[in-house]
Amino acid sequence: MHAEVLRVIHATAANYSSMYQDVLHGRRTEISYLLGYVCAAAMRHRCPAAHLQQLQTRLTAHLAHKGLRTD
Repeated sequence: MHAEVLRVIHATAANYSSMYQDVLHGRRTEISYLLGYVCAAAMRHRCPAAHLQQLQTRLTAHLAHKGLRTD
């Protein structure tokens, strides 16, 4: 198992996430979809998600500041 973990680490060390690549190339990210879904689900279940809502707000503002779509 340890050898397999090391193999995957070395094989993927140069990879970047799709969201990072979207930001790098000025494309719209899926952050509103992902965090929006989780925050809405939390509200439906009456489960406080203040930190996630704050994260969504801050990330959306950061992306808007970079000129990226946030819808």
